Amino acid sequence: MESEDVTMEFVEVQQGDEHYSDTSMSQCESDTEQLLERSARDVPLDINGKKYEDLALEDFQNTIFETTEEAEDFYDNYSLAIGFSIRKNKKDTGVDGNITRRRWVCSKQGKRDKKWYDNPNKKKRARKRETRENCKAAFTVRYSKERCGYFVSEFRTEHSHQCAAGDHVHFLRSHRVVKESDVAQVTAMREASIKTSFAYEYMVHQAGGYEYVGFTIKDLYNKMDYARQEAILDGDAQAAIAFMNAKAQQDPEFYCKFNVDSEGRLANMFWRDSGSLYDYNCFSDVLEFDTTYKTNIYDRPLAVFVGSNNHRATILFGCSLLVDETVETYTWLLKTFLHSMKGKKPVSIMTDGDEAMRRSIVDVLPESRHRLCAWHIAKNLQDNIKDPDIRSDFRKCIYKNMSPQEWEETWNNMLATHGIADNAWINMMYKKRERWAEAFNVGHFFGGMSSTQRCEGMHKNLKKGVGKFCKLYEVMPRVDKALCRLREKAKKDDFDNMNSTPVLETHMRVMEKEVADIFTHDLYLLIKDEIGKENKFVISRVEKSTDKKLYLLAQYNHPNREWSVDMYHTSPKMEMICSCKMFESDGIPCRHIFCVLKSEHIDKFPAALVNKRWTKKARSEIIVPIPGSSEGVSPKVRQTARFSSLTSRMDQICYKASMAEDEDFRKISVELDKLSIMVGKFKLREDEFIPNEGGIGTVIRDPEVAKTKVRNDNATVDRDKSTGERRCTYCHELGHNRRGCEARKLAERRVASESATTENILQSQTMTECTVDLLSSCIESPPATSTSQPGIHHH
Repeated sequence: MESEDVTMEFVEVQQGDEHYSDTSMSQCESDTEQLLERSARDVPLDINGKKYEDLALEDFQNTIFETTEEAEDFYDNYSLAIGFSIRKNKKDTGVDGNITRRRWVCSKQGKRDKKWYDNPNKKKRARKRETRENCKAAFTVRYSKERCGYFVSEFRTEHSHQCAAGDHVHFLRSHRVVKESDVAQVTAMREASIKTSFAYEYMVHQAGGYEYVGFTIKDLYNKMDYARQEAILDGDAQAAIAFMNAKAQQDPEFYCKFNVDSEGRLANMFWRDSGSLYDYNCFSDVLEFDTTYKTNIYDRPLAVFVGSNNHRATILFGCSLLVDETVETYTWLLKTFLHSMKGKKPVSIMTDGDEAMRRSIVDVLPESRHRLCAWHIAKNLQDNIKDPDIRSDFRKCIYKNMSPQEWEETWNNMLATHGIADNAWINMMYKKRERWAEAFNVGHFFGGMSSTQRCEGMHKNLKKGVGKFCKLYEVMPRVDKALCRLREKAKKDDFDNMNSTPVLETHMRVMEKEVADIFTHDLYLLIKDEIGKENKFVISRVEKSTDKKLYLLAQYNHPNREWSVDMYHTSPKMEMICSCKMFESDGIPCRHIFCVLKSEHIDKFPAALVNKRWTKKARSEIIVPIPGSSEGVSPKVRQTARFSSLTSRMDQICYKASMAEDEDFRKISVELDKLSIMVGKFKLREDEFIPNEGGIGTVIRDPEVAKTKVRNDNATVDRDKSTGERRCTYCHELGHNRRGCEARKLAERRVASESATTENILQSQTMTECTVDLLSSCIESPPATSTSQPGIHHH
């Protein structure tokens, strides 16, 4: 091959990194020709014209190895061809530190040490099978100054055992090597939430069989675990904080806050990026808040703050890993969340029935309307009430839209009909009625949401990538991946809205067309449904006054069902208020309002009925965050990006070459061989190790495994034999379980206060709060434990 065919454009791949001379390229050509000559035969089974199985010591009289590595490569190839595994045995060095003698032996050389047979003090278990058979096969090289290289001084070929057959050779230990390129490929697949076992199967498919991969799945697991340990050299918590710092360098609005306990262990951690801040500024009216488990190896509950965008799709405002689920922890979390969102509070907030959450919300967000998840209420109903008739009546109290007075009448009728006025659980739920009954939440904006199912959906989305065996440094990037998937779907929704229009179907085509132009497609469908149902109502009476008109409507064939619509004309914008409160609760006009608009011959959609958070321009007045520069990107992230880019390009080359003619296929194979030899001569850049990259003066220790409130799935539920109600296994009272028992929580708080050095750990001198926030660039810590670092200020 001529030199110009070899060089191509390989040197220009990374300009400014390395430059190669014509001499090195000539050597590359020479190596390529040798490689091609060897590959012309089936396998390299000969040396100096003699086959491997016939070699003896005399055949190496004129053979000189320049280095011990070259000698080892030969013996490794020889052992692979014969069918045995090798290991290093002895090494002699001179006064100058250079190796003067190197010996390799068969892996079955010697015998197992006697100490492994006599261990009476240790636990008895099945002993490992013998692998040593006192094999005498060996290969030794010595250095010769006169010949300036290593000559073969010993070459024993006799084995005391049977060598491996051809289909067993790939199990030999010395021939199983997981290369760095394999680790990079599996790491990239793991970051895409592909399990290691699936990644291995993919590599088997690529190689054409298990025998061609070069290692077993156990080797891959061990190698990945080693890489995992390297990644958390300073500890898992410190690696997670380093990831947060890397995100903060790229994202000017990234926010992360954490605190540590008295032992320096990571306690609570909250984080959100600029995209979450941007979403919250647009859609902060409704906030859902919940926790989930089995997302990390420490059993720490993962709390998520979610909402809905203008497409009614779920968006994530922030995440937090908590040390426990007490009032103090939730209070810290809510205050941190508000601080990260520049103090902007939600209009409404929705949670499950956790009492600690409720108390913290009352303390931090007293102005926000708090509602309990209707799904959880219905689930608790099923656990505590067994009578199907009572359940049916109770569900009406949960979901039916009625006035508070009508609700009280319905409730009292249920108590009287079923004789459950003394039921402890029923009475407890009555005290909470304003937080779960639809009748008491009508008119308060919740965006059409009555349950925390968006949180549950977010948990399911996150758990596709994280699990109970994930370290913290793995949880953070995978949550970030899940967040990217959600945002990509939101972009697709925006694209579809910009490039498509719905087909008009209702009898009010002019108004329907305007609705389609103003609102997103998902909201258009809801409003179209209301327009289509307006013909079920008739206007029974109209009352006029100086500033408004009052319309009384009744449903066709149901004259007893009445609604009222007030139409105000005095204000600059025409305002319409319906007694069903659908616009106030969900943000879309109801069928009763459309009935009035039709009677008034109004074909233009009133501006007063446009809730901007549901429109196509919901984000128009918010400044889009600008991504940061890549100057602060870590070498590991840069290497991963390069690997992904090159892999993608090589996939295209390999696919096209596999579809080409035989001659073209051979040409590309030759060029790839040349490229492989060239890359093998590259000087690889080593990552600079920066100790303690967490951003504070001391290394944060890993958290302890949390004592969560997860219930044992195999545990039996204690119930009252007469009524079937759940009985607490701690205080033995009816109407609640051990998890929600106030007596247990009070006792635990009392024990904690007695053992703690202060009354409140969040205010003690042993608790440190740290903020990774490039906007404010501060770390909050008490003077007793404060440390300094360039670019970080302490309060």
